[in-house]
Amino acid sequence: MLVDSIDNSNHSTFAVAHATVNKPQPLHLDKKSRAIAFDEDANEYFDNTMRCFEDCAETWFEKKDYNNFRVNRRETIQKALNEQKCKEQTSVSNASFSKVIRALYTATSSVAYVLNDVSQALSDKQKEQISQLYGNDESLLELIGLEYQVVVEIKKEAQTKREDLQDVVYDVQLEHKRGMWNDVEVQDELRDSCLNFTQSSGLFAQLLALAQQEQ
Repeated sequence: MLVDSIDNSNHSTFAVAHATVNKPQPLHLDKKSRAIAFDEDANEYFDNTMRCFEDCAETWFEKKDYNNFRVNRRETIQKALNEQKCKEQTSVSNASFSKVIRALYTATSSVAYVLNDVSQALSDKQKEQISQLYGNDESLLELIGLEYQVVVEIKKEAQTKREDLQDVVYDVQLEHKRGMWNDVEVQDELRDSCLNFTQSSGLFAQLLALAQQEQ
């Protein structure tokens, strides 16, 4: 069953052979500038025999289209934040979208074992929350894919996890170069450490997918 506590450990903490280690201090990586070049002579051109140039141009987004997408995205998020703030000040605050999202994310973050199917660990209350997450409010349906933007704490934690994972990977690679790990051990440790940082996001995505299926 998903619980409310959060596991803040860093290295691999699942049922693996390696011992758990404490969170390492951030490492100062070499930030030398790097450039990527492509061999333009290796490009191949394929004629589009199905459509003419004018037809293709109509189906390609332009810069102004992407700018409009960004503006609409910001407006949608801000509107949702304003609405949720108002709802949390009313008597129905316990059912607010952002609070349920926070609770579900916290629950997935508490799983300290390998779990492939999050539905196997849901309580009756959590199943009810998922079934009512988007409700009949069409404005909430516009937030599908933007949940991390609406609940700022989740976005910040995801960024922290990415940075911590980079530190752990660099740390393991450095230890490997020093002869502290053999190739097989490095592969196992990197896999388990990556799973430790990313499983909660995968389980959270499963919960949101289940909620969307209820619509």
